[in-house]
Amino acid sequence: MGPPRRSYAVAVFTGLAALCVLFAAYSVLDSIPADPPGDGFAAGLAAGFGLGLGLSGLLVGADAA
Repeated sequence: MGPPRRSYAVAVFTGLAALCVLFAAYSVLDSIPADPPGDGFAAGLAAGFGLGLGLSGLLVGADAA
């Protein structure tokens, strides 16, 4: 018996999910203003959230590949 094989349908679905997560990360990072009002705490939180989404999207995409 050889190693277990992954289904191509699961890999394709995972790749599409990674693309959706990367698009969401791009949308979050694109919505941050260049000169935020106040001290920029909310913009920093949004940037951290967007970068976290981007990293998770890259990891999911690597898993799909």
